[in-house]
Amino acid sequence: MSRIGKGIAGVAGILAMGFLATGCTEKYTNKINEQDRIIQQLRSENTGLETELNELKTNETVLQRQLDEKNRSASDLTAQLQSARSAPIQKLTANPSVVNIPPNDKERERRELSDELKGTGAEVEERHGDLVVVLPASITFSSGSATLNEGGRKTLDKISKVLHSRYSSRMVSIEGHTDDEPIRKSKFGSNWRLSTERALAVQQYLQEKGNVPPKKLRVVGYGQYQPVASNTKENGKQKNRRVEIVIERA
Repeated sequence: MSRIGKGIAGVAGILAMGFLATGCTEKYTNKINEQDRIIQQLRSENTGLETELNELKTNETVLQRQLDEKNRSASDLTAQLQSARSAPIQKLTANPSVVNIPPNDKERERRELSDELKGTGAEVEERHGDLVVVLPASITFSSGSATLNEGGRKTLDKISKVLHSRYSSRMVSIEGHTDDEPIRKSKFGSNWRLSTERALAVQQYLQEKGNVPPKKLRVVGYGQYQPVASNTKENGKQKNRRVEIVIERA
């Protein structure tokens, strides 16, 4: 081969080696870039996982705090329940004249009071936590009168004893009621006044004969405006003519 041909062949070889080296370099560069991308992705995922872990730790702390608060509340309620269960016994031991009955046993309280007033003609009801002794007018007053009869006085004697023995700390509201028959022969000008005068007669007897403190008594007259039965029939009118002694909740 001539010298010129050899030179050309040498140049061609050098160029071929250069192209080969360039291809290898690009290949490795691409691999390095791919590895860098994977590393960045892993770092990003790791950062996200660390953030989630920190949030979980924060939530755990909050939940633990809430759990501790509920445990303390449960302990307080348990202590209150135990105290409530033992309180009535302690009060009865300290002062047997005062009866403290739990709010959830109002029906038993109503039955016991009803038994104590058995035979008097009075009825005992429980309304919204209050005890109500219903005195029909037929056992306490003559028609159109606000003067207590013998039966009414005997009934109030029993009621005053109960108020002293069981309910000395309670307020007592004495409430008069009538039917809707207009006043004709009575000296009272209206049913409203008749109901009020009858309530006052009961209050005066409980205070003066039963020694119930006047500061514990309240008097109200409702006239015909709070009936418990229809006034269209005689038995309904009889139910509406009444005085109610409301022993208010403690």
